[in-house]
Amino acid sequence: MAIPEPEPEHETADFTASFIADEMDVDNGTTPVNEAAAAQQQQQQQQQQQQQQQQQQQQQQQQQQQQQQQQQQQQQPALEAPQPTQPSQLRAVRSPVRTPELQTTLPQRQAPNGTGQSYQQPPQPPQPPQLPQPKQMQRGASQARESSPGTPGHIPPFDWEEFEARYEHALAEMNGEEKELLEEFGRLVNYFNVWASAATAHDDERAVKRLQTRERYVKIAEQSLGQRKQHLTEVVRAFQSALALLSQT
Repeated sequence: MAIPEPEPEHETADFTASFIADEMDVDNGTTPVNEAAAAQQQQQQQQQQQQQQQQQQQQQQQQQQQQQQQQQQQQQPALEAPQPTQPSQLRAVRSPVRTPELQTTLPQRQAPNGTGQSYQQPPQPPQPPQLPQPKQMQRGASQARESSPGTPGHIPPFDWEEFEARYEHALAEMNGEEKELLEEFGRLVNYFNVWASAATAHDDERAVKRLQTRERYVKIAEQSLGQRKQHLTEVVRAFQSALALLSQT
């Protein structure tokens, strides 16, 4: 009968150590399966925490939106255009101002916060006219003084001799122009008379046309001469009135 050989000592020591380590792992519950489960639980917890944080952020955003909507609703009544008041409302508003003893209920309006509660707006008393303060009056007077033109300086004396010389020179020019116009008018009249006599002697269409054109030319000359005379008479009157005023002073 063969006797088994004894195993080496180092192999038996390694086997016992690995066996003891496995038993300790089993006792402590640190098997690979348990480690994977613990890691999954941690991931789930982290995901739940992230979801909770997201929900909290969404709730905060919703609250902010609600607050903004409430603020807009409060501002809308102030921006709305005033509706035209009816005659009954005008009577109700006028009655407490004129006769306090016959005061009636004022028209109820909706509160601006949108809660549906109504409130009564009391009538505002008329404001007294604001009178200017003494300081403002003094400022206005000082500004008026500053804006007013200052007193002129030295005024040179009026040269009467130069004025008379200019007046006489203007009269002489006017008389010369008037004489020239009268001479031209006389020449036109003589020419018209000669042409009229020639037209009667030679009664033809061409002579009649020339006569008509000359008549129109003479009428135009008469009108221009009349306008010139009227202008010159106005100039003379203006000079005479100026001389009269200067002689009075």
